[in-house]
Amino acid sequence: MLQTAAGWIGVALAVFALYGGLALLLKDPAQHTVLPLGRRDRARTYLLGDLGHQLEQAEREAGVRRQL
Repeated sequence: MLQTAAGWIGVALAVFALYGGLALLLKDPAQHTVLPLGRRDRARTYLLGDLGHQLEQAEREAGVRRQL
């Protein structure tokens, strides 16, 4: 019984991974979302907004130095 449950969990994870991979694969050439990925809040704003939205937090991220 435990092996059967583990098998079904594995099938569910495989389907989830295939859906995510297919969604990202179809999004690249189309340049718009074909299959929803469930992005919310900041991730959606960064993808749909302009360059200013993407860079507003960049100066506080790790690895970014102030100019000397």
